[in-house]
Amino acid sequence: MHVELRCFRNFNPACAKVFYNCALENLAYEIAKSCERGIQFAYHHAGSNIAFFDNQYYLDDPDLAVYDAIDRWWNRGERYDAPENLMPSVNDEWRAPFFQMANGATTKFGCAFHTCNNSSRPPFVSFVCTYGQAYIAGVPLYTQGEPCGLCEGKRSKRCLRRRLCDNSVN
Repeated sequence: MHVELRCFRNFNPACAKVFYNCALENLAYEIAKSCERGIQFAYHHAGSNIAFFDNQYYLDDPDLAVYDAIDRWWNRGERYDAPENLMPSVNDEWRAPFFQMANGATTKFGCAFHTCNNSSRPPFVSFVCTYGQAYIAGVPLYTQGEPCGLCEGKRSKRCLRRRLCDNSVN
């Protein structure tokens, strides 16, 4: 869904070169399982998006938290008319989740969730995505391009589902 939004929701960038990365997934899991609710906007983990869900609806099916978090993050920036000219500023902190997802310099990402169930507080789902490149205030988010247009090298001979560079091909 992450790549789906970035590539095909009538919104650029068209994600010319994006890989899923298991090392970033592991980092996301470490952050998620820390169950620290206060880090959402503290930016201790630059290049990360973090969401928390404590409704029983999400506790019963944490996959729903994944979809809702990604959709919420993306919707923070979808209202821009000319996003290819968008340069994040320090005043745009609340849009940071969108910037992480739309950043053209991001070529890899990984996501994970953990159900936090500590006796000292009610249970909740912590969902995190980490990105290979954090966005930088004052720098344009991306350059337009075709999906998979920059997949290159012997490890990227094909494009998965017309969206994601395949780095598993030898």
